[in-house]
Amino acid sequence: ISERFYPIYLEFLTDPSEAVRTLSDLVPAAQNEVRTTVALVGGDRRAFIKRAVAWFEAHEVRVGDQSISRWLVDGLRNRDIGTLDRFRLLAAAVMTMMSGYTADHESTTEADS
Repeated sequence: ISERFYPIYLEFLTDPSEAVRTLSDLVPAAQNEVRTTVALVGGDRRAFIKRAVAWFEAHEVRVGDQSISRWLVDGLRNRDIGTLDRFRLLAAAVMTMMSGYTADHESTTEADS
């Protein structure tokens, strides 16, 4: 996620609306629930948190042998952490990458080689 997320994060620091559009555009069209949720990251904070929490509760995200879904849910629900724009952007980026972008991107890249 880091090599794909960092340029979007830098864009977010200078133009949050454009960064959210960029991230949303990476979500496969078939993943409308994720696309709609990601689009909320820069706007309706409560709606984003509610939808993102529901998504992470329904989808296990693993890094190695560790599930990080619970950590993301806890962070989103925490008033000190969930209010941070950058944390919500990270949650949206994880949702984007888990929605199928990574697999689609890598298979397209391999086919083009």
